[in-house]
Amino acid sequence: MYSCIKKISWAALFVFSSLALHAASALIVETTGDSFIKKSGQTDLLSAQVGMDLGSQDEISTGKTGYIFLTFDTGAEVEIFENSRVAISKLADTDVAMKLDLGKLNNKVKKLAKGSNYTIQTPASVCAVRGTQFTVEVDESGKTRISVFAGAVATREISGIGEEMLVRENQMCEVIPGMAPRDLTAIDSAVPAMKALAMAQDTRAELIDEVKLDMTKEEVQAAAARELKVAEYELGKTMVDYFGKRVRIEEYIVRPRADQTKLVVLNERDDRFDYFTWKNTFNKDLPADLKSANQTAFEKDQNEVWTSEPDYWIKSKESAASNTVDSVEWTLTRPSYNQVETVTDWKITVNGSTIDALANVSIPSITSTFVEAGVEYEADITGWGTYQEKQYFIDNEGKALSDAKWDALYNSQTDKFVRTELSELNIEWIYASDQFQGPEGKIDVVVSPEILADAGIISAE
Repeated sequence: MYSCIKKISWAALFVFSSLALHAASALIVETTGDSFIKKSGQTDLLSAQVGMDLGSQDEISTGKTGYIFLTFDTGAEVEIFENSRVAISKLADTDVAMKLDLGKLNNKVKKLAKGSNYTIQTPASVCAVRGTQFTVEVDESGKTRISVFAGAVATREISGIGEEMLVRENQMCEVIPGMAPRDLTAIDSAVPAMKALAMAQDTRAELIDEVKLDMTKEEVQAAAARELKVAEYELGKTMVDYFGKRVRIEEYIVRPRADQTKLVVLNERDDRFDYFTWKNTFNKDLPADLKSANQTAFEKDQNEVWTSEPDYWIKSKESAASNTVDSVEWTLTRPSYNQVETVTDWKITVNGSTIDALANVSIPSITSTFVEAGVEYEADITGWGTYQEKQYFIDNEGKALSDAKWDALYNSQTDKFVRTELSELNIEWIYASDQFQGPEGKIDVVVSPEILADAGIISAE
C-alpha cells in the first residue's frame, strides 16, 4: 500500500497538502539491478523500489548491477553507483549527512541557505559543500577521491591530520586514511563533466474562475453551476467518508483562461459543506485536447529538475480548501523547467484573519505518522496554534483500502492505475487546527481521482 500512496503523490495528489510538501525525506526516483535498503533499526534487507522514502539511519547497498537515484527535500540529487555502501547519517530540511564506506556517489547540491549543511563522510575524509556538483569515490582500502565539476568542496582527513583543503571546479583531491590530503590536481579535460542529473478561450473567462474563497455555501454552489456549463470533465457520486458520514461529491475541470486549468471539488454532508480548488498555470496556451497536455505535463516527477523542457509543463499550482469559515491556500512555483518546484505561498485564514504559515512554521518540527488508512502530519505555527493535515485512502464505504484492493486498482508492472477499479478509490484530506472556528474545527474534503485519470493527470489503463 505504501508504494501506491507514493505513486499517487508523484502524479498529482501532493498538491492537496501543504505540510506534506515540507516533511524531510529522501525519495528513490530510479533504481536498477541488485539494490537494497536496510531501514533504521531493522535487520532485513529490502529490495529498493521507486517511490520508497528513506530517512535518517537508513542504509543503502548496491551490487555489481545496482544503481539508485535519490532526491532530497533540500533539492539535492544523488546517484549511487554499483558496488556501493551508503548510510544516511542525518536527514533534516537544513542538514543532510551521509556516510560512504565503499563505492561512488554523484552529487548535485543546489546553493545552500545560511545555516544549512550537506556533508559526506568516508573512511578517509569528511567533505562539506555549499552548493556544487561533485563525485566521491571510495575503494576497498578507504582511499577517497573527490572530483568537483562545479562549485567547491571543503575536505579534510577524517582524524584531522593535515589542513583542510578546498577543492574547486575542475579539480580533484585524494585522501588516504591517516595521511594529510594530497595536493590538488586538475581533472583531465577529456573527462566529461558529471552527467546532468535527471531530476529536473478566453471569452470563457467571464464564466470561469468563479469559485473562490470567502464564499458562502450558496455562493459557491451558484458559481459552480455557472462553471459546469463549460466544464471539460465532471464527476459526481455519493459515498461514506472515513468517519462514517455520507458525503455527496461533485467535481469538475474547467479552463479559466487559455493557459490554465482548474479542478473544483465540492463536498456536501448533512451538517457541513467543504470545497477545494486547484488551478494550474502552464508554460503556454493549451491545445484543444487537454488530456494530451496533462499527460505531457505530469509524465515527469513534479518534484524534480528536468534536463529537457517538456512541450507542456506547469509554472504554478494554486490550491485552496475551505469550509466557508476557515481556509487554507498554498502555491507551488516552478520558475523554469530546469529549476525545482518550491512552495512560495502558504496562508491560513480564520474568520477573515490571515496568518502567513510559510513564514511561521518551523519546518524541522513537522511530524508525520503513518496510520492504517494513510498518513497524518502535524506542526506548530509560531505564535498561532497547532495545525494538522490528514490524508486517508478509503473505499466508497469509508474503509481503509486493503492490500488486495490496492493490488486490484494499481498495476505495478505498467506503473498505471486500472481505470475500471478507480471508482473504489477516494482520498480524504483533512485540514484542522485548534484555532479553526468552522464545523468541528476542520476542513474535510473527499476527492475521487477518477476525474484525474479521465483528464490525463494520473496514468490509468
